[in-house]
Amino acid sequence: MKWFDWLKKWKMSNLKIKTPFLEMEWNPKNADKDAAWDLYIELLTRIATQPLKAENGDEEDALASV
Repeated sequence: MKWFDWLKKWKMSNLKIKTPFLEMEWNPKNADKDAAWDLYIELLTRIATQPLKAENGDEEDALASV
């Protein structure tokens, strides 16, 4: 079973937030899903998110990749 199907089965396809100063419901659309996927791939492929041994690079380059 895919993650989307599991969420849909349990009627977890939206998010409702309720606080003393805010109440909203968010139903992600295809554009939201596409943007989230693009962000995920960008973060996944950045040096800053990967293990970096001392002899294989420096923090400045890793942070510059973000």
